[in-house]
Amino acid sequence: MILGGTVFRKPSGGVETLRTTDTHAGYIATSGTVSESSTSGGYTAWKLMDKNLSGASKWLSPVGVLTGWLKYEFATTGKVKNFRFYSPTLNGGGNASARQPRNFTIQVSSNDIDWTTVMTVTDAVRLTTNGWSEVYTIPLPVDAKYVKMDMTLNWGDTNYLSLQELELNYVEGV
Repeated sequence: MILGGTVFRKPSGGVETLRTTDTHAGYIATSGTVSESSTSGGYTAWKLMDKNLSGASKWLSPVGVLTGWLKYEFATTGKVKNFRFYSPTLNGGGNASARQPRNFTIQVSSNDIDWTTVMTVTDAVRLTTNGWSEVYTIPLPVDAKYVKMDMTLNWGDTNYLSLQELELNYVEGV
């Protein structure tokens, strides 16, 4: 599925700034393809890129599947600089914060076959109020056409793994 979403890029030669607010000043929304390892009902990965921070607009794993990956294919090759995710803490009377990813890796690829891990996160900060995670900065960005978030553990929910929004920042064509 091709879509615009919360993937933002600086054109080649653009001045890089670390985006830490909800204002996307200086960034250009881009298009790409988003996919997931598995999904529950209509809670598909493209909803991570729809800029909707409420309701049923989220990615949710199938019942009992507590690991999974989310992948984004950029329109052009570039360097992923940083990312963050949004996760609600309450969902339909349940504690959605326990569904947030706790341990995950960020991997990049130029061909969707050979993957390089560029960041490993263990014991990510668990959000206790609805909101954005910290901004995770890739220490040594490399050229990539694909980026994948591979989640291996949540914060204790025994049924689901879930995210509501994902934001990637990259510099294209470098």
